[in-house]
Amino acid sequence: MKTHLKLLITCFATAFCALRGEAAQTNLVQTITLSSAIYKQSDPVTNGTVVTTAIVPSKLTTDQVIQVLGVSTTNVLSSNAKLLFITPLLPTDNSLIVIQDGALRVDVTSFFILETRSESLSASALDTTTGKFVATTIDIQRLRLRDRGGFPDLTLHFDIRGFATTKSKSVLDSQGVVIGQANAVTAQLTGDGDKNGDTILLRASLKITGAALEILP
Repeated sequence: MKTHLKLLITCFATAFCALRGEAAQTNLVQTITLSSAIYKQSDPVTNGTVVTTAIVPSKLTTDQVIQVLGVSTTNVLSSNAKLLFITPLLPTDNSLIVIQDGALRVDVTSFFILETRSESLSASALDTTTGKFVATTIDIQRLRLRDRGGFPDLTLHFDIRGFATTKSKSVLDSQGVVIGQANAVTAQLTGDGDKNGDTILLRASLKITGAALEILP
């Protein structure tokens, strides 16, 4: 259902932009936020005849993921660097995941898998005259961070999935004409991975938010 709705909305947006003779590429720029609790096994500690182990909790933030990717891609990144999701409003190309640090933009799309792993259920309202719409979609989504050939191995990997809610709405230009759609995602994900060689379990909150427009020649 979500795919059919997206195709219908894309047709409306494409038709409106074609009629207005749009030549520049307009991208939707959103922020990716990952907040995770991670757990790893401690080494055994022997005290006399008693051997104890523990589960060690810690936090994993978007900034830490960015720095791990910076090391692998040989980029020195500041604490102001952001992880962004960039989607062409007219589907002439695939979405990108990039690190933006001032004027520096690093494409890290190939390190990630972000995909829907289930059937989707949607509630929506579409004005067939103007193309304006709103929608709420629920499904199961997966986020994976992995090594890529040609780059040094990452010190962090994970494979997490879970329940996701996507709030969609029309993106309008300055004249109120529909030029695409913005999808705000909130997901609660769990899974496993490794950090610095240690096996970890993760419980994560993923958010993709914002609706800034970037116009390229």
